[in-house]
Amino acid sequence: MNEKVNIKSWHIIGIFFTLILGTLLHFTYKWSDYNPIVGFFSAVNESTIEHLKMIFVPFFLFSILEYFAYGKGISGFVLTKALSVSIGIITIVVVFYLYIWIVGTDLLWMDIAIFVLAIVVAYFVSYKLLKNQRVILI
Repeated sequence: MNEKVNIKSWHIIGIFFTLILGTLLHFTYKWSDYNPIVGFFSAVNESTIEHLKMIFVPFFLFSILEYFAYGKGISGFVLTKALSVSIGIITIVVVFYLYIWIVGTDLLWMDIAIFVLAIVVAYFVSYKLLKNQRVILI
């Protein structure tokens, strides 16, 4: 049975899922009373590296959901998702350190904007790479 999956809708939902869960992951370590298991997937301090978990973990979880919903029928699905989240992570690192270098200080609103930008970039890359693939639902 061949059906066309609305990949655009999946990606829009994924953006919001990642934004919401990623934002929550900024606080879950403290909320858990500093539980080391929660710290494995949450930001445990204000370092840039720790904040990368805020995009990686929700993107990864949503990609698992996508895989079982429609991704099994797409060759290269897993590679596309890995590349996409990597580009999102690279976006955070490059843009963050570039603006710090230019402005000379850390700005909360800019950090939030970079987080949103990185998520949109990651899902945009994923969408563009997957949209023309043939999806076969079994």
